[in-house]
Amino acid sequence: MKSVAKEESRYAHQTDSIEKWFKDDGTGNTYTQTITSRHSEVLGRHVATVMSISFGRTAAHYKRHFKAFILSLGYDTFEEFENGFDGNISDFSDAEFLGFRQAVMSVYGITDAESVDWERLYKFCLVHFQRSVERVKTNYSVVPHGRQDEFQEMVDVLLSEETTEEQFLDTVDKILQEFPLTTNWIEWYLEHFRGALVFPAMRNGTIKGHGRDTNAGEVTGRWFKTRAYTRSEIRRPTLEEGLGIMVREGQTVQDDYSAELNGVRTGYGTRSSPRDRVAKKTKRSATSVVRNIKSLLEKSFARLRDKEETGKRKRCREPYVNDGRSPDKGSQLVPKHKRRKLSNSQSLRANVRGAQRAPRMVDVVNLAKAIPFQFQSGGVQYNNTCPLDSVLMCLYLIRKLGIVSVCLLETDLVLHQTLNMIDAEQYTDARLFWLEHSK
Repeated sequence: MKSVAKEESRYAHQTDSIEKWFKDDGTGNTYTQTITSRHSEVLGRHVATVMSISFGRTAAHYKRHFKAFILSLGYDTFEEFENGFDGNISDFSDAEFLGFRQAVMSVYGITDAESVDWERLYKFCLVHFQRSVERVKTNYSVVPHGRQDEFQEMVDVLLSEETTEEQFLDTVDKILQEFPLTTNWIEWYLEHFRGALVFPAMRNGTIKGHGRDTNAGEVTGRWFKTRAYTRSEIRRPTLEEGLGIMVREGQTVQDDYSAELNGVRTGYGTRSSPRDRVAKKTKRSATSVVRNIKSLLEKSFARLRDKEETGKRKRCREPYVNDGRSPDKGSQLVPKHKRRKLSNSQSLRANVRGAQRAPRMVDVVNLAKAIPFQFQSGGVQYNNTCPLDSVLMCLYLIRKLGIVSVCLLETDLVLHQTLNMIDAEQYTDARLFWLEHSK
């Protein structure tokens, strides 16, 4: 694993955490596995380089992980590290970035965080940002219906490598003017360290390694869990079992690496690097979608099995707060208007005004006397009459509510007489008459 981490392949490292994988042991500890991974040109695939288990998800926990990772690279000075490190990509977790920054400062004795251009060492996942954009622009309370493309074009300007600082600031102002409810969301991405790690116009350089997202790192985490189940039939390991699985999988990576160096292939099929896939712009196949659906179903059934096996109500934990997600929910963007409590006299007036509003269905027709879904006539049982009943009831309500002029409906004598029968609750006669005389 250390050999993969030290490869001079110019592929960025990716760090992601696996949460809620370990079995709850009743101690109250939040066991989290963190995996740093990257693409190996020797192995021809994306593999883990550093794995750790922590008792939480704070900056102090991530600092220990990244410190072990940085020391494994073997750079003696910060200048060597800055020039040789291909960069790390993670999601928008504040704790994860702060842990990385603290680890770098601790290893190389840096006292002033502002003296380092962190955007040259660290990068946020573009896919996570685009998911947030999608959530915001599909909220019609924030971005009005029909203006989604306009909003996306502005966001594309913010993400463009060609955008100047002046164009960037003008575009931000335009977004805030055209879509004022996005203020909390856009400010979250612009504050302190985040902006330089997302938007090209705000940064002074970028990471050296290839990569824009943590997709491969997340796949590595899922692969790790799948391997644990297929080889040990363990879905949720204990702490001891998890450590054993990590040692075994780490040894497998190292053995495969040594075999490849000796000319022994450890995988089948043709190989392709991330750069090749980007160049070819390959599209996701339908099989990958099916595979993802199967994995989701497998997780769902696994949760059900866990509940059946335990037979106990799980102890309530403190709610997990995702410190890497921007305020992109409707409840965080759209201001809440508190309803003023009405006095008794105001309530009476409100009830009077309410009678002048659009009538409710229960005020127009007695639903207990609506057309039954089947009927019998002349010894014949008529079933599955919903298509006929629904149409006739819709026409009846249109006339009853005055949505369409009664004079217009009276032009069709058969329809007019049928609706009169429905009004008189002669449902069987109305349907038979309509079936016999309508053209």
